Amino acid sequence: MGMQAAGARRTSDWPADAAVEAAAAWASAVHRAPGPWAAVRTAVGSAQARAGLRATLTVLRGLPSSTIPVGPGPAGTEIARWFGGSARISPWARAPVAVLDLPATTAEYLSGRPRQAMRTNITRARAAGLTCTPVLDEAGRRAVVGDVARMRAQDPAAMVLEQGIEEVRSHMLVARTEQGEAVGLAEVVVDGPVAGLATLVTAPGNPAGAALRYLLHLAVVEHVLERQVRVLVVSGSMLLTPAGTRYFQRRTGFVPARVRLVRGTPGQPTRPSSVGSAAASPGCSSTPGSASDTHATSVLSRSRTRRAGSSSSTGVASTVE
Repeated sequence: MGMQAAGARRTSDWPADAAVEAAAAWASAVHRAPGPWAAVRTAVGSAQARAGLRATLTVLRGLPSSTIPVGPGPAGTEIARWFGGSARISPWARAPVAVLDLPATTAEYLSGRPRQAMRTNITRARAAGLTCTPVLDEAGRRAVVGDVARMRAQDPAAMVLEQGIEEVRSHMLVARTEQGEAVGLAEVVVDGPVAGLATLVTAPGNPAGAALRYLLHLAVVEHVLERQVRVLVVSGSMLLTPAGTRYFQRRTGFVPARVRLVRGTPGQPTRPSSVGSAAASPGCSSTPGSASDTHATSVLSRSRTRRAGSSSSTGVASTVE
């Protein structure tokens, strides 16, 4: 994913925003239907349902295309698994997906009126004494996941990525209070110029409330920018996430897009294209799948259990809340 074209106006609004919300209501209802015949009735069995179907078709027809290069290594294979790869998964897996084009610096990402609400929430979270740092070892990872899961009354194995590909290494960041208590975490898979956000969760009752999500998201952006990532993509369909998640994604710059996977080969680097354009990104890592550093220390959980109500059809976590 590259930078926006020169002169493009940044905005936190999405085209056909009302249609996105109508499509999400329709898709969620169909997804929850107890069987195939119930799904058909839910999809087209009333005037309201047919209006939701029309809204969904409107959204899908208008989606920009986002070319996501994935390398041949474990990280690229894992990200490809989220959006289909060679597996048979839900048709929702590739569209619409939340995609965030990243500029070269954090300062540029935070600039302008569209990020005003984000800056305000980050300031509020920092004033509450919250900080975010990478988790550097497996013991720390287990402790953080256990603490945050306990505060959320959630199965720890259902909150982070289950392992689909052997030896995939994820990056984890933790949000802590002034007293050192873990109150949020994020998990990312990095593959060259592409990063996949698998999980971003916060604990209820934390000192900053909903503002903590913005500080933790900024920590993710800073972390991946240090690794020359130029696109951040979220696993799972936007239409199957809560309305609050889509609101958060609007405010942080994600846009709905149709993902097109391009598998890289050694010696033939492929760079991500901007949403709606095929422009290459300056400053991208030259070889997808080449990113590695001392912070990437956590092998993904091998648990097959997922969070109750999770909408990810691939089995990976897709929590952003």
